[in-house]
Amino acid sequence: AEGRLLAQRDEFTKQERSLREKIVSLQNEVSATRQKAAREEVKVPPLAGAMGSGAGVVGTGGGGSSGGSGVGLSLTLKAVTAHGFYLSLPHTSRLSAADMRREASELKREIDDAIAAASPIGTKELIAPEALAFFTGTYPHSEAFVRTATTACVTCHTGRDVLILSHGYFTATTLPSTGDLAGSTIEVTPITVTDIAGFFVQFAPPSMKPLLFTAAEERALVRTVCEISESSWHQGGDTAAKLNDVVGMGERECKQHIELADAQLAKRIYGLAERISNNKPKLILLSTHTQGGAAWLAHALNLQLKVRANRCLLLDAAMWLDSKGTFHYSEMRADLQTLYAEGSVRLRTSLGEAERDGELVELPVGAVLIVYGENLPDLLVSSPTEHPAPPLLADLPGPHLKIQAQPLCATNIDEFTCVGGGTILLLRTLCANLAQGMSISDTLRAQTRRRAVEREFASYHVELNKLAPLSEWKLLNFSFQYELAVYAHILHHHLAAVPASDDVFIDARRLLDLISYFRPMPLEYLPSQSAVRFFCGSSWLP
Repeated sequence: AEGRLLAQRDEFTKQERSLREKIVSLQNEVSATRQKAAREEVKVPPLAGAMGSGAGVVGTGGGGSSGGSGVGLSLTLKAVTAHGFYLSLPHTSRLSAADMRREASELKREIDDAIAAASPIGTKELIAPEALAFFTGTYPHSEAFVRTATTACVTCHTGRDVLILSHGYFTATTLPSTGDLAGSTIEVTPITVTDIAGFFVQFAPPSMKPLLFTAAEERALVRTVCEISESSWHQGGDTAAKLNDVVGMGERECKQHIELADAQLAKRIYGLAERISNNKPKLILLSTHTQGGAAWLAHALNLQLKVRANRCLLLDAAMWLDSKGTFHYSEMRADLQTLYAEGSVRLRTSLGEAERDGELVELPVGAVLIVYGENLPDLLVSSPTEHPAPPLLADLPGPHLKIQAQPLCATNIDEFTCVGGGTILLLRTLCANLAQGMSISDTLRAQTRRRAVEREFASYHVELNKLAPLSEWKLLNFSFQYELAVYAHILHHHLAAVPASDDVFIDARRLLDLISYFRPMPLEYLPSQSAVRFFCGSSWLP
């Protein structure tokens, strides 16, 4: 039996080697065909066929009965700059200056009509610095070899023989319909110089003016297009390498932003620990929203207090929940009173049915008791009791501090992602490790084995403010509202690619469901000092 298995393995190895050789041969044939098509300026019909690696040829329908040349033009998406798109004419279609102006007006009219029709579009959106213009509709997904000097978002859509290009501001949010471009300023400038001929298309939101296309801009465009043409003849195979270099630069910027965000989070926790250390409360009630990382926040606060020679005892409020999810207010109050009076208490591992004694918990002299949990204000107020019970803190030693950690982002899913939660830190870790070449699956697998307590951060200078009277719930607010939109861009495709057979598939699907609610946020909502501005294309901004 072992011999038969070895023989089968050898046979499968030979078949695999043969298939790999066939794949390489087919790839070489496709590459040679594309290079030949690019050299011969082969025109692909508007709604059929694949696109060459040099550029995508798209029929615009220009020159219709309303004053065009009467012959539809084949335009090639040749360059994507920080301000717009250059569509080039074939070398055989040399038009006069008057005809070029007429065709530019016709192209602008068709784009305006498509926007006014508000037809639904299925654009594929991405953050890419160059060479990733994806066409949807009946075209297969193909890469057009374009180039831009900035990290610009590019979205292209072909529908009804009209090339709809949205870029910059508009790809900061998903475009479900061409009508979302309504009100924008559209400029189509004819370009007629010695080496190139085509049209430069600009989209500008109502709040901005389009680029003033002067001789300087025209010269810069000519240099860019000529460089692309030369590269597309001889270096088409290097597109992926160039992309990886520039995208890698963007990922490094994103990693820097992630480190800054982590430092900001540590700074807030550091400041909170300083204020707690100065006020010396005896009891801290630390609350977060559902799945808000209450345990992580409590342990991080515990580490900071230990550095300041403050002893702490952490208790999870979930210990007073029974199997049905009912919170036993009176049991919690009695246990805390016993703990303060005698210095120790034996907490039961289960409340309600099948009660049994649990571990013995001791409160060191002078230690701070931290009771953490989710939605503690609601639990303490709406606890089911037959008779009105006295307030929880009535007979407990003071001072008391009640902290409510605010959600991370003001959206309809606040209950899933909150400040200090493991979720947001996991997303940051995934982005950082992805920039270093690690896979999503390996990172998720490592995180499941790691404890929730993160490393201890270095101390930061924080202006110490005395706390107000410690009788109300104090808000602890971390505003990283803009982050999840960026994570949705970076991680969506990687999380979706985790196979169902992987042991971390459930975790990947949970994160994917979380970020799927988010659309990329307009850049003006990003803090001006954030590195995310550069990553999303800051040079396009006014």
